[in-house]
Amino acid sequence: MEKNNNQWRQIRRKDRALDRNGAEDILKKGTYGVLSTFGQDGYPYGVPVNYFYKDGHIYFHCAVEGHKMDNLANCPQVSFTVVNNENIDGPHITTFYESAIAFGKASVIQNQEEKRRLLVDLTVALAPGSEESHRAAEKCADVSLERVQVVDITVEHVSGKAHY
Repeated sequence: MEKNNNQWRQIRRKDRALDRNGAEDILKKGTYGVLSTFGQDGYPYGVPVNYFYKDGHIYFHCAVEGHKMDNLANCPQVSFTVVNNENIDGPHITTFYESAIAFGKASVIQNQEEKRRLLVDLTVALAPGSEESHRAAEKCADVSLERVQVVDITVEHVSGKAHY
């Protein structure tokens, strides 16, 4: 979506549009989405990542170096797409789904305590469970802290649509 006169472009299929709360619910329920970035070469790059959404922020982890990090250093503006409950209805030649697209700016978490906390939160969000699972997530965060980045996408705009 592009901005036009400081307004985000509207969804074409208004009959399937969700309000902001509906779009955020999709982000909250999802476990992976496609991060879209731009490289210095001008090419877009879309890559699936595990994530969690909380209070207007999308968090994910990745390697310290690589294509994602190069692109984010080049241009921190990103989009992030999540699709849930996709189901093809062949006899009616349609697809049922719910999807959300978030637009925002990505930044790397620099504070080590915050980074560790977010790694634990990510693990718990993706694999909820017992107190034992939480302790395992904390141990995993301690071991991987130095070799991963945690990226925070501050969501500036989110839209959603669904066909049920």
